[in-house]
Amino acid sequence: GFVDMRAARATLSAPLLKRAAKAAIHASVREIKDFRGGDEEDFAMFPKVAVHPLLANHYVDSGPLLYVGSPHMKVHGLETPEAGKRLLNMLLAHATSPAFQYFHAWEAGDVVVWDNSQTLHQSMPYDNDGHARREYYRSQARIRPPAVAEL
Repeated sequence: GFVDMRAARATLSAPLLKRAAKAAIHASVREIKDFRGGDEEDFAMFPKVAVHPLLANHYVDSGPLLYVGSPHMKVHGLETPEAGKRLLNMLLAHATSPAFQYFHAWEAGDVVVWDNSQTLHQSMPYDNDGHARREYYRSQARIRPPAVAEL
């Protein structure tokens, strides 16, 4: 399934926006499930800790979005780590509510493309008696914001 993080941010209450504006996610690839088993050469391509404000703007069009990562992320900027965890859980519950979800009904030949910076996604279990075959390919592009001199 997929979750629209622009729509989720657009519907946050003013008090929740104010609270979220104080906080940021601190993440390390070393703590992300997809990177388990990586070696130091892999890890060297990323900062030791990446800091992402919970209220962010898209690199390309500056549109506002909510950045929550995943439940294991650490939130800094609030009174205590526990307060950060509570805020993260509240924002995740809001963002993953049915109003912002899309579930794709897969058919042979389907291709789905999404922007990781404004979409949460999760694979879903499916029944397979052994006769169905699924084939996945992943491609990634990293978009960097233009340098100040280019603006």
